[in-house]
Amino acid sequence: LIEMIGTPMTGDVKRGDAAALIFAEAGVDLIMTGHVHIPFALPIDLADRCSYAIGCGTLSHRERGTPPSFNQVDWDAKTITVTAMAWIDGAFTPHQTWRLNRRQDTRKSATAPNPNQPGPLEKAAV
Repeated sequence: LIEMIGTPMTGDVKRGDAAALIFAEAGVDLIMTGHVHIPFALPIDLADRCSYAIGCGTLSHRERGTPPSFNQVDWDAKTITVTAMAWIDGAFTPHQTWRLNRRQDTRKSATAPNPNQPGPLEKAAV
């Protein structure tokens, strides 16, 4: 859904911005992605909402300059913690960690859509 500056991209993400808006409108905290084969956690700021794009690594040896990895995601009421677990010296170990502040459930705010009804962006996409 997003282009990471300085990361080799092999394809174009079509309609990614529109999809990110639909997810944020629906109250999504995390958008989990892949394809670039490197772990990352980046905020997507949309009006008064904040969602995060989380990229996972790959279990293969790729040309991206990072070890094989997968993401472990933990959360509580206030924080989302993403830990890239990398294969180093014959074992998976924590390699990178991001602590992300959770937003309040915007579906309950006066400006957010009703959680039982699609918002205008979601309606337009169907």
